[in-house]
Amino acid sequence: MADEIQIEIARRYMRGIGFGDQPYLVYRHDDAGHPHLHIVTTNIRFDGTRIDLHNLGRNASAQTRKQVEEEFGLVKAEGRGQQAQPIEQSIQRQKAQYGKRPTKSEITRVLRLVIDQYEYSSLEELNAILGLYNVVADRGSPGSKMFEQEGLVFQLLDEQGEKVSASIKASALYMQPTLKKLQAKMKRNTELKKPHAKRVRSAIDFALLKKKAPDLNYLVGALAKLQIQVLFRQTGEGFIYGMTFIDHQSKVVYNGSDLGKSYSAKNILERCQLPAWKRPVSLRPERKWLPPLRSLNPLTLFIDLGRMVTEWMAPEVYSRTFVVDGIPYAYRKTKKRKRLKK
Repeated sequence: MADEIQIEIARRYMRGIGFGDQPYLVYRHDDAGHPHLHIVTTNIRFDGTRIDLHNLGRNASAQTRKQVEEEFGLVKAEGRGQQAQPIEQSIQRQKAQYGKRPTKSEITRVLRLVIDQYEYSSLEELNAILGLYNVVADRGSPGSKMFEQEGLVFQLLDEQGEKVSASIKASALYMQPTLKKLQAKMKRNTELKKPHAKRVRSAIDFALLKKKAPDLNYLVGALAKLQIQVLFRQTGEGFIYGMTFIDHQSKVVYNGSDLGKSYSAKNILERCQLPAWKRPVSLRPERKWLPPLRSLNPLTLFIDLGRMVTEWMAPEVYSRTFVVDGIPYAYRKTKKRKRLKK
């Protein structure tokens, strides 16, 4: 919504409640599921008389609010709490967008939504939430100067999770969420998270027991109804090696293994039926031998030998078939038997 429209909404509201001639300050807030306004004013007039505030909220304010909602086509306040808003919609509206506002302002806005609102106990868990809003906290590569000096920067991401903005130092942001401050908070959060773990574990168990043959899509949908979001960590081949659970109701984040051995990615996958592309890739395929010769006919023998050489030299067969205990077959050393002296 344009700033001019919001200014007019504020002006219209203040006139409606009888404060149109009073000095007031309006500022916009984006730290909730919707942009909103805060207004600061005084009930003392220029001549020193006082504006009566008795039942102002129930009478003039409520009536004016309804009129403003109708005039400007706003979402009506009455009945909003009767149905919980899907968390995905709320997050989608609050996602940072590169170029929409100054990068520093966008990052600060998202940090206000996350840093002090959620309980996380590692930088990976913090990034799991920040990533939902297209922001990432980066320590730098291990061994780098920034990593060794415990520095921290924040950047904006695009919808594919790629970094698209310049780095902003944590110390340069309004909240100054430096690594030292975050680590102290994470240490406290480790204990604060524990009472909420039972709710997440119970939600997972109930979802998996309720359906005879549950799959990941069913699990994700069942938990979403309870405001619990599931994030998967996958390899390029689609192999799922980790899960993160974000409880948006209790404002806590857990890696699956932190909830207990039964809630690690490996154990949950064993309880679910996965689509083929998500099944774990075998790291040690069965050993395949070259096909036998079909006959001793010279022509057939020549064709078979050519086929054997082709399959033997194929890189995919060589690397995939003849690897035993991590060592290519051709490089495996064999011990020579010593001949017995007569």
